[in-house]
Amino acid sequence: MFRFSDLSIATKILAITGLLVAAIATVATIGIVSLNHVEHDALAIEELAVQINLGGHLGQDAIDLNRTEYQAAIDPGHIERARAHVLEAEADFEHLLAEARATASPEQTRMLDRIEQAYMAYLVDMEHSIRTAEEIGEIEMTDEHRALLSAVHGSDDTIVELRSAIEAYIEHADHRGVELAADAEATMKSVRIAMIAVSLISALGGFALAHIISRSQIVQPLDRVVGNLTRVAEGNLDVRVDGIDRRDEIGALNRTLQHFITVSRERIEQIRKDQENARRELERAATVKELTDAFEAQIEISMATLASAAEELEATASSMATAAEEGNAQTQSVSAIMVQTSSNVQTVAAATEELAAAIREVSNQIGRGAEISETASSRTSQALARIDGLASAAREIEDVLVLIASVTEQTKLLALNATIEAARAGEAGKGFAVVAGEVKNLAEQTEQATANVTGQIRTIQQSTQDVVGAIQAIHDVVGQVAEISAAVAVGAEQQTAATDEINRNVHEAAAGTEEVNRSVTMLETAASSTSAAACQVAGTAEELSRQSSSIRSEIQRYLQAVEAA
Repeated sequence: MFRFSDLSIATKILAITGLLVAAIATVATIGIVSLNHVEHDALAIEELAVQINLGGHLGQDAIDLNRTEYQAAIDPGHIERARAHVLEAEADFEHLLAEARATASPEQTRMLDRIEQAYMAYLVDMEHSIRTAEEIGEIEMTDEHRALLSAVHGSDDTIVELRSAIEAYIEHADHRGVELAADAEATMKSVRIAMIAVSLISALGGFALAHIISRSQIVQPLDRVVGNLTRVAEGNLDVRVDGIDRRDEIGALNRTLQHFITVSRERIEQIRKDQENARRELERAATVKELTDAFEAQIEISMATLASAAEELEATASSMATAAEEGNAQTQSVSAIMVQTSSNVQTVAAATEELAAAIREVSNQIGRGAEISETASSRTSQALARIDGLASAAREIEDVLVLIASVTEQTKLLALNATIEAARAGEAGKGFAVVAGEVKNLAEQTEQATANVTGQIRTIQQSTQDVVGAIQAIHDVVGQVAEISAAVAVGAEQQTAATDEINRNVHEAAAGTEEVNRSVTMLETAASSTSAAACQVAGTAEELSRQSSSIRSEIQRYLQAVEAA
């Protein structure tokens, strides 16, 4: 069965880092996709602003042509100048029409075709009016003059059709701009909500997961291992070792510590048994010595001074030999125990070095998490730079709209001037007054459309500022993650220092064990020398005892001989 505690420390840290990277990638993807969408809408709005500007210029050219036609009708003496002005207006109109076709959609292309058809029809009517003016010349108001005015008024329908086509083109561009602005606003709202939600969930989830894993899976288990090692180093072998069934580095440390404790308990129990056996042997030796002393005391009663001295020397030699042999056996036992103890201390030293290596690996992985947090901070800074570029583009569009508003104001002034001139012309200027009114209405519509687009642009700017705030919040969260990683790194360094101190103490204990081994070896050598000396004394005592026995026999024979005698 899978357990999270079975994963290695490096894998656990990589899991936290992977979660944070996935969250940052999600936020970055949402931001990039939304920025691309908003950028596309901004470019489309910019094109629409250009198209509205072109529509305004087309309307201005139509007004100029219509004014020229009326001037030619009122004053046929200016026909040549009117023709020159017509040619100039025609060239500008055709240039604007071609420029509008370059960026027009299929629907706008159909509208431009309608404008071109109305424009060509109006040119035909206007040419008819100019030719009529040339034929009539400067005369008083007669039937011919009325015919001229009738010819001029005959182009009213075509100029109305031309203005209607231009107004439809401008209205379509304005409607499309409103739609794009609404779409951009909706996109920014949804993206802002999504980015804030993902950022909050990722930040809270990442912080909670990092805190839980670092505390429950790394810091607390390591604290327990260090505490157990400290108690074992102080001589307490009754500690409880948890987490033996874990499959990560901490589980390996716990298993090694448990093995060391088990072996140490067995060795201590063996030493206790050996000490108990040695105590019993000493008691038996003391009993034997007492019996020997009593026997020697009885012999001393019946023997001469030489026999008594021989018996005492033999008893002393026996005691020395027994003590030397027992000391040699105890020394060999202690030597074997110290060799095993030295091996166990070396095992603890190796386990401590593995613990230090694991903690250093934790520090390295935390460093990698800090580098990833720094990379996320750099990516959010790049997103902020792109949004600043989008805000600059919106400001440039706003400048274009200001220019369009200026052109609209000039158009209204021209319409006012045309109305004044029509009033001065009297009855003949009524048609021109109608045209001036239409021009004024067209200018007001253009002004209203420009105001609408300006409002939408400002809404986009506000939304852009909101996105900047959201990304800045993400940038702050990434900074907090980096601070948490730094705090965990400090904790890992403290654990490394504690482990190094334990490692140093274990090595010192190993050195002390080696010194004890050398002392035991010297004691074993001294015990062997004592045993050899005891053997020599025993030989001398035996020879003396033999001589004493011989003397005793001689005495007994002498006594028997005396009794027999």
